[in-house]
Amino acid sequence: VRINFAGGEPLILKKRFAQLIMKAKSLGFNLSLITNGHYLTNSFINNYGAMFSMIGISFDSQYMITREDIGRIDRKDESFGTHVLIKAVKQLRKVNPSITIKINTVVNSLNYQESFEQLIAEIKPEKWKVFQVLPVLNDNLLISDEQFTVFVNRHASLKEVMVAEDNEAMTTSYLMINPQGRFYQNSSTQNGYIYGDLILDVGVEKALEVCQINWETFASRYKKDNTISLISNSEYQLKNKQNNIALKQGV
Repeated sequence: VRINFAGGEPLILKKRFAQLIMKAKSLGFNLSLITNGHYLTNSFINNYGAMFSMIGISFDSQYMITREDIGRIDRKDESFGTHVLIKAVKQLRKVNPSITIKINTVVNSLNYQESFEQLIAEIKPEKWKVFQVLPVLNDNLLISDEQFTVFVNRHASLKEVMVAEDNEAMTTSYLMINPQGRFYQNSSTQNGYIYGDLILDVGVEKALEVCQINWETFASRYKKDNTISLISNSEYQLKNKQNNIALKQGV
C-alpha cells in the first residue's frame, strides 16, 4: 500500500512531516509525495529522498512573472524556478536511483501558450501529468477544451510520458480527505468542492455518500504502474482494524 502525501504543501510542516515519514515507513507503507518544490531543499532530499518511491513536483511555468500571477510564490517573493527544479530532480536521483519522478502542470489561461518540450525532455520524468484547470473558486484562469487540446497537441513529442486530464476526467475520479477529516470532491455542477461528514464521526461508508466516485476511472489512473488494487468493504474493514491495532501497539 502506498501513502501519497499532498496538500496544500506537506513540506511546510517540517519536523512534523519528518515524523510522519518515519512513522509511515515503520508501518511498512510505500511513500509518495506531491510538492510545489519551495521546501524541497538539499537537506530534505539527502535525509528523506531515499524513503520515497515517487515524488511529484508541481510546476506550472518557466517564467517568473507567470508563476507570480498564478500564485506560485512564497512570502519572501521567491519562486521555484526552472534551474532549481532541474537541480532538485538530479539530487533526488542521486540519493535514490530507483525513484519515480513525476511533474504536474496545471494548464490555465496564463500558461497554455507556453512550451514545456525542452524542459521535460531535459528532466526526463517518468510521468508528466497535464491537468486542465478546474473552476474551483473563480473563472479567471479557465481555458476552453479547445485551448487545452492545443496545449496537449503542442507537446505530442512527449506522448510517452505525458498523461493529460481534462475537466471531465478529473471530476468524480479523485478521492480526497481534507485536514479536518472529511472526504471532498470537485463538484460537477458548481464551482468549488462538496464535502462529506467527518469520517471519525460517521465512519468511512457514510462519509463517502456525498462523493460520487467513478471507481473505474479512479483505478485506471494507477493500472499502468500497478500501485493500487480495489478491495471490498469487508476486506477494508478487516485491514482497517488490523492497522488500528498496530497503531495502538506502536508497531
